[in-house]
Amino acid sequence: MSWSLGFSLVLALVGFSSGLDEKLNSCCQTVSSEEITEPILRFNSQRASPPCVTAVVFHTETGRYCSQLTAPWVQRK
Repeated sequence: MSWSLGFSLVLALVGFSSGLDEKLNSCCQTVSSEEITEPILRFNSQRASPPCVTAVVFHTETGRYCSQLTAPWVQRK
């Protein structure tokens, strides 16, 4: 295997593992029961798959909020 091919393979693997870490870190690992008062742009649900927990993820202009599915205000939204 040539040096440049080996180097390219290493770079590809590092890039793949970095993307995987980012994907794992982007899930909700904790939730809050505090009501969100700013406008909600969209939401999605997340199933538990360690280290991620069951959550309703609300997306706003300032970021995302991980909320308890059972919180009373979540059911109203």
